[in-house]
Amino acid sequence: MFRRTGTKFSVHFEMYSHDCLYHFYNQGINGQAIFRIEENYDFFLGKVKKHLLPNAHVLAFCLMYNHFHFLLRPTEFGASQSNKKVPVHGKNIENEMLPICNLSYGVQMLLSTYTRGFNKAYHRSGNLFRQGSNMKQCWDLRPLEDGGQGTIPNSSYPHTVFNYLHQNPVSAGICLDTVTWDWSSAREYQGPYDRGICDFEMAESLLRVRKFRG
Repeated sequence: MFRRTGTKFSVHFEMYSHDCLYHFYNQGINGQAIFRIEENYDFFLGKVKKHLLPNAHVLAFCLMYNHFHFLLRPTEFGASQSNKKVPVHGKNIENEMLPICNLSYGVQMLLSTYTRGFNKAYHRSGNLFRQGSNMKQCWDLRPLEDGGQGTIPNSSYPHTVFNYLHQNPVSAGICLDTVTWDWSSAREYQGPYDRGICDFEMAESLLRVRKFRG
């Protein structure tokens, strides 16, 4: 985020809080496919395990052919500032380096390493994802007296996001039931299947959503 101060831009990087839930999503540039075959989905989830899970508890996810969604809570490590910095380029900005939190760096690595593998597989070059992933705060878990929203009520926005993620394939006409789409956490919540992506205990604690265990 760039904020103008006088005739110069001062640079501020948005840090994420361990006390908040976020809706993280992105899509293919110009709406193009980011997953073409099943192996692409598996490859992406492997990158999620490597780069996203050390930085966030995933409560739900859905991968579609040209976009993806995650409902997550940053870990304390993910919400802390990384020792990495990224260069900033733009008018009136002179050799500035932007501080970055570990979650942001993990997201950057997730998308860039997947893009490199995808480009190599399909003999393409350039960006695959839209610039600037969306990380929309959907709940602040801090107590009300500390400026937060407190515990999550049953009708809260996080539940809307949770259900919206899982309904994506049905809304797109790809399937008739959320559990028949292989590339979301819906079938994991409703059966014994577990890819090792979701933190079901945290989902139950925060959202009162319980995984079916038979």
